[in-house]
Amino acid sequence: MKLKKMTDSQLHKLVNLAQDELLHRKDKARVVLELKKQIKNSGYTIDELIASNRSHKVAPKWRHKEDASLTWAGRGRQPKWIKKYGVKV
Repeated sequence: MKLKKMTDSQLHKLVNLAQDELLHRKDKARVVLELKKQIKNSGYTIDELIASNRSHKVAPKWRHKEDASLTWAGRGRQPKWIKKYGVKV
């Protein structure tokens, strides 16, 4: 970035953007610190709180007849091989 080639208006805009970014970072750091204190006081660990919200892996319900590595658990979008072979879901 060539600062000497920038107009006064462009420089002021850049300074304002930089100040906004610094304020955002300070606020984010404050929020993270508050959350860590709350978690510590709650008796839970961060891992315990995060793990309870993760979805669990589901065993596959369908497996391709010729290529056993192709499986589908029946969740989400149907794989192309399911549609191709006309599997009734």
